[in-house]
Amino acid sequence: MTTFRENIQTMLLGSLYTVASVGVFAVANQLNMVGSMFQSAIATASRPLASELYDAGDYEQMGQVYQTTTKWTFTVNLPLFLVMLLFPATILSLFGKSFVAGAVALSLLASAIMVDISTGMCGIILDMTGHTTLKLINSIVRLVMSLGLSILLIPQWGVVGAALATLLVVATVNVLRLLQVFVLFRLLPYNLSFFKPITAGLAAVATVAACGIMLSGIATPWREMLQIGMLFGVYVVVLLSLGLSPEDRIVLARARHRLDPRLSRSALHDH
Repeated sequence: MTTFRENIQTMLLGSLYTVASVGVFAVANQLNMVGSMFQSAIATASRPLASELYDAGDYEQMGQVYQTTTKWTFTVNLPLFLVMLLFPATILSLFGKSFVAGAVALSLLASAIMVDISTGMCGIILDMTGHTTLKLINSIVRLVMSLGLSILLIPQWGVVGAALATLLVVATVNVLRLLQVFVLFRLLPYNLSFFKPITAGLAAVATVAACGIMLSGIATPWREMLQIGMLFGVYVVVLLSLGLSPEDRIVLARARHRLDPRLSRSALHDH
């Protein structure tokens, strides 16, 4: 069902709208896959940990892992999402002028990825705690919604309709999984530390808006490239100035511990 669902909109765009729209949608969709790569890596690493904590009955620790992984994926992907949301036409123009028509679709697909990331590893918790029936139900809901909304929206709005259908489906299924995890374990993926990346994101957006006004005399492509650079720079600076939580330090320490042997072997190889 997952494999079929991932290709539904591509097939329906070609049959219900135009073949040209398939290429635009494919590019917009692949650009957003960059944002989900980090989430996929975290999800893979979290699966055995979630299963181990569930078997041990340590729901409190499982909740901390749930929150920490969600915050990290959210933090890493937020600036990427903001770039997709604020500068979709600029990004798509790199592939050619004809792809700029997918700007709205790119923003909608980016929003769908961000909704998926913002709800954390709720799906993984259901998988790793043996609730396969719920997973099957969620997959059926997602497949039926994808088919229904795509058939309804694509003939009228084309690429934008396909992207909107994706956003609605992802939002519905992820909220459903979020509620399921809460009902089963009384766990939510959020804590007060989420205000740090949100604050950094708001500061970055405000800086981009101010730069847009001050640099209005510069040609659009160059101005927007400068704005994108400012967005990432301000986001990182504000995030670091707000400080790291103890959980963040543990994650960074583990990452550094894993990287150190590799770096050491690389240095020996160079010598």
